[in-house]
Amino acid sequence: MRLWHSGLVLAAVLILSAVVCGSTFPLIVSVDDGAFTKIQDAIDATEPGGVIVIRSGTYEENLLIDRPLTLIGADGAVVEPEDSARPAIAVDETGAVSIQGLTIRGAVVGIDLMNSSCSILDCTIRASSTGVNSVAFEGTTVLMDHVEFRGSGTGTGLALLGMGLSLLANCEFDRFGTGASLGGTTSVAICGCSFERCFDGLTILNTASVTLIGNTIRGNYGSGISLSQHLADLPDETLILLGNVIEENGYWGISLCGYDAMEPDVLFGVIEGTGNAFRDNRRGRTCPEDLALPAGFFLEE
Repeated sequence: MRLWHSGLVLAAVLILSAVVCGSTFPLIVSVDDGAFTKIQDAIDATEPGGVIVIRSGTYEENLLIDRPLTLIGADGAVVEPEDSARPAIAVDETGAVSIQGLTIRGAVVGIDLMNSSCSILDCTIRASSTGVNSVAFEGTTVLMDHVEFRGSGTGTGLALLGMGLSLLANCEFDRFGTGASLGGTTSVAICGCSFERCFDGLTILNTASVTLIGNTIRGNYGSGISLSQHLADLPDETLILLGNVIEENGYWGISLCGYDAMEPDVLFGVIEGTGNAFRDNRRGRTCPEDLALPAGFFLEE
């Protein structure tokens, strides 16, 4: 697990280094006395690969990022969308974007990634509909480390759809309809994250390939992990669980069943793994109970 996390951090550092090297002098944004008082003005002024440092303060803006750059928020740097119907930050058709140290609040959608590669580090995202929405029609890479997703009981913390690779470590998902929804031909690895007080912790659909390592999926009102309908005749999803804790969820730990059914009503590919603790899930560990799983999948076996 430590090796996996070290690899994630190294990958993020390499991406950030490539971005930072593109600019010698960062642009400073300050609500009081910076060269820029608006973040968007600094974005528009920076060259590709530039660095923008955002001083403490609240910035009422909807940001559009259309070039490689790094946003670094000082402690207390907050973005509140001026138009709450639009994403607080939209990243459009670009790569090598890094967003660090920002708090986003008062948003319907926190960060919207359209066909873009991005790293999001040490951020807090408070959103009523979607914390981060990523749609990719070609291969992209999304990295997240130490991101807090805070909802209001509905919506989705993280929505991934399309093609690409996503890596998450040490993230917290709290009070969403779905903590993370993962679909399309995307490959996702999630390590050391928590999913709590959502309806479903995670939903996996279509051809997503997901690896979960050392996560806590606890106290969700529905199922810990819900596997949704596959539209093809031969499903090829893969779900690998290693050393996770899935406990005290209102329905099942892992479910292939509808909410009121006791038999599977979806197709899914392969479920593998070892050493997972399933405790006190109200309707049981899995639906169906006889779900074919490898020896050692459950820690208590």
